[in-house]
Amino acid sequence: MPKLNQEKQYRVSPTYVKILEAARKEFVLKGFDGSSISDIAQGARINQSLIYHHFGSKYALWQSVQEHILEKYQKLDKKLLVHCESLEVFLQNLVQQRFTFYEKYPDVLRIMNWQTLKGQQSGLSAESLDAWHSAITKLQENGEIRPYLDPKYVVGFISSTITGAFTYGSHLFPQPKKSKVQRLEYMETIIECLQRGLQV
Repeated sequence: MPKLNQEKQYRVSPTYVKILEAARKEFVLKGFDGSSISDIAQGARINQSLIYHHFGSKYALWQSVQEHILEKYQKLDKKLLVHCESLEVFLQNLVQQRFTFYEKYPDVLRIMNWQTLKGQQSGLSAESLDAWHSAITKLQENGEIRPYLDPKYVVGFISSTITGAFTYGSHLFPQPKKSKVQRLEYMETIIECLQRGLQV
């Protein structure tokens, strides 16, 4: 059997998945420095040696958890290229997708925060950045976005306005019973402000 296939089988083994899930919970709760291999092993109900066997080190495990989480991002961002015929549609899809995603996977933002504290680049993966850049460049070529704006600044601008709703959620949405309505209002505000700020 080719080496690549053996490696793929090894990576998706039940033990590998158990370790990854236990590590995700520990890293989300305590960050990289606060987590220990022994706690992760206890959470996965396995011997510590299996973690080193599968991942080699705590840092490699940390990287694997981040990659696993960012894979969900990449699946969403590939769809953006299909639906970017106008700036309005692009922003509506992007904002709605991100809000739904962060509500379903709050761990993503927590991992991003830990990355920031560690001085690592947080947020979008290289693949996601490429997808965003491609969509923004296409919209610039179509006359939807001002051509002199640097796509990477546009990405940062859009991303920060969306994540801000979750980073500062308790201040933006202080009344839990009305949070759903308030989030919808915030989403509409984001879309309107971004569209006004970016369009030609």
